[in-house]
Amino acid sequence: MTAIRLNLILLGILLISGCAADLVREADSTFKSGSYEKSADLYAKYLHKHPDAFLTRRKYGLALLKTGRPKEAVEQFESIIDDHPRDYKSLLHLGLAYLKSGDYHKTLEVWRTYETGGKPLIAKEIRRQSHRLTKALPTISNELVLDVKSAVEKAINAQELRNAYNNARLEACGGG
Repeated sequence: MTAIRLNLILLGILLISGCAADLVREADSTFKSGSYEKSADLYAKYLHKHPDAFLTRRKYGLALLKTGRPKEAVEQFESIIDDHPRDYKSLLHLGLAYLKSGDYHKTLEVWRTYETGGKPLIAKEIRRQSHRLTKALPTISNELVLDVKSAVEKAINAQELRNAYNNARLEACGGG
């Protein structure tokens, strides 16, 4: 009788965790398709029950940033960095969230931290864009902000492509 109860409890746990994983997969899918508002809602729903889900918290922050809610994104990324100070991806996106919210001094401060430990390709672009922002302070145009944001996002995409290429090479050579 005890074994049957234990099996039912385990089955319940598996069903619940499967549903939660489905929620994250759906959120990821809607994010990739550009439905950022819907993905933000789905991530928030998942995080309500799983507040310590580190990667989902980061994805939620990105969705907030994409939906034009940079102040909420700042809160999310700061919370992640409080728990994981060496999470350079969240640090990078925190800088973008500050940039989008208009706090250029905080953008520069966060990006200086990123430069010391992040990916070299992105760090190089961060240095270039930080220099441009510093030169333009205190009067920064919206055009410059969009240009800086675009340049940093291109560096992020280039780094992700480089990582994917390197991973594919490792797998092809039997190292993965």
